[in-house]
Amino acid sequence: MTTSLLPRMRKPVLALALAAIPAQAVAELSARDVWEAFSKQLTPYGQMQADLAQAGPTLTARAITLSTEIEGIRSETALSGAISFRENADGTVSIQFPAQMTATLNVTGATGGASSSASYAFSQQGMEVTASGEPGRITHDFSAPQMSYTLQGMTADGTPMGGTMQLDLTNTAGSWLSAGETLTEVTADYTIDALSVDAAFTDPATNGEIKFTAQMDAVAAQSTNTIPDGMQSMSPQAIFASGFGITGQMQYGPVSYAADVTSKGQIYQLLGNIAQGSASVSLDGDQVRYAVTSEDMTVAGRMSGLPLPPLEVQLERSSFDLRMPLAQTDTARDFGLGMALEGFTVNDFIWSMLDPTRQLPRDPATVALDLKGTGNWLIDIFDTEALENTTSLGKIETLSLEALEISIAGASLTGDGAFTFDNDDLASFGGVPRPQGSVDLALTGGITLLDTLTAMNVVPQQQALGIKALSGLFTKPGSGPDTLTSRIEIDPTGRVLANGQQIR
Repeated sequence: MTTSLLPRMRKPVLALALAAIPAQAVAELSARDVWEAFSKQLTPYGQMQADLAQAGPTLTARAITLSTEIEGIRSETALSGAISFRENADGTVSIQFPAQMTATLNVTGATGGASSSASYAFSQQGMEVTASGEPGRITHDFSAPQMSYTLQGMTADGTPMGGTMQLDLTNTAGSWLSAGETLTEVTADYTIDALSVDAAFTDPATNGEIKFTAQMDAVAAQSTNTIPDGMQSMSPQAIFASGFGITGQMQYGPVSYAADVTSKGQIYQLLGNIAQGSASVSLDGDQVRYAVTSEDMTVAGRMSGLPLPPLEVQLERSSFDLRMPLAQTDTARDFGLGMALEGFTVNDFIWSMLDPTRQLPRDPATVALDLKGTGNWLIDIFDTEALENTTSLGKIETLSLEALEISIAGASLTGDGAFTFDNDDLASFGGVPRPQGSVDLALTGGITLLDTLTAMNVVPQQQALGIKALSGLFTKPGSGPDTLTSRIEIDPTGRVLANGQQIR
């Protein structure tokens, strides 16, 4: 063999050599690696135990239990059936669940008190879960054409409770990544074509019954959870100090729901629809934030036995946004609160009861508020002993009214403003830090609305005159017709002024 042939032969020879290595030798994950990661993800909910058996490349877990104890209250969940972890030739591990399995939860009260229980059934068709990666960093890809969870029975303080519930999920798919050792981060991303709930519960004491059905389509969710090792035995203070945190967001498409409430022989019905919406949450030792929006909502209600059309309200958009610091700090942190109900309308049947002669404008109503500020906690709010022994939880430094809008029946109130707070002066306003700043308000169409309500005998004539006289003390005419404006100001000395006139 001449040396000139060697370079050309190296690649084929290398390929043959790699092909000759057994597939199992290049595997990066073992079944036990995946089982340990799987069980570790459940440690926030308790201590997991199982009977493990290895047969060739397959590890099988049976008699799985998850138990925890908090302040003397012990809970234990037992799973029937077996979960297997099979090593594949390509270095991945397949997780196989039985077509049906049950979970039984038992909760025992402190000092041997009465126990409660619940039993659930899980079923699936065609579910596939594959783990890949390496120990300490495992990705799970999953898909399930059909999954169902069914409540089979429950007791409270030893007394059987009447109730059924079934949750069905269609075409669930996605993945989650588990990484880390003492601090595990689980990142998930999944979609669900359709989610439906069918539930009914009975109150044994009154024989009242609630039936509820709901359908949610086009669900997409993403989340990241950071879980400290040994979390189940930690106090809330220690959990956050150890790095615990969650973030998540969800988007969903059309939602429909219906509820029937039976009480004393009377049936109340509620129907609703939401075109689309979203929700997000983040929580850690530093701050919490929660936000939710819904668009194109309709809610209709009626009572059986009454020959009346349903009461119906519609809402173009609703939103809620809360942000608040949680950590104890020496400097001020941002907080905020925003909420809005936009495009609120009611059907003609409601209007016919309120305004049969159509004297009021029926424009869509809006209520919106946006507050922002800065402040800080002076103690660790997760420390129960500190909470019991403090006289001052925290302090606020600034608060601004970013936006205010209340529009209804042709009248509109808007406003904005900002204040700072002197935390060293708690005497001027009865224990509240003294504010300094101003807020500007504008009311359009208010007098016209008042006159209309007076003509409808909703507001007595004498009260209407009193309201107009009082408004003259706090407002002044604006630039437009039927417009009143007011600036409410608190000066550095603590005086409260309305358009420059002292009222306190």
